[in-house]
Amino acid sequence: RAQTDLELRQTREERNSLSSALDGLKLSQSQLEELHESEKQEREQTNLKLREERDSLGYALEQLKSDLVRLGEAHENEKQERMQATSELEQTREERCSLHSELEQLRTRYAQLEQNHEGQKREKDQIDTELEE
Repeated sequence: RAQTDLELRQTREERNSLSSALDGLKLSQSQLEELHESEKQEREQTNLKLREERDSLGYALEQLKSDLVRLGEAHENEKQERMQATSELEQTREERCSLHSELEQLRTRYAQLEQNHEGQKREKDQIDTELEE
């Protein structure tokens, strides 16, 4: 009987020890599940933030592309305007040169007419002088 009592006591101690170990494992399991759930929520929050950031960056990228297109068009327009202004300036220079050339021709013609007039005046004076004599 003493042997049976001893075995019974040892079995109870073993059972209590195993029960404590099982409770510890259950606690550890519960803690692991809480940790897992916490990490899952953290991942979901991180993923949500990353999606929001990605969407925001995508929108910013689209804005930048749009701005780049507008700047390219504005640059092309300015380039066309500069080319037009350069063309008009060149045309104005050519016209100025042409007018300058015409002015020089008119001055030359005027000088010739003035010389002719002086020559005719001298001839007239000479004829008048001859007539008076």
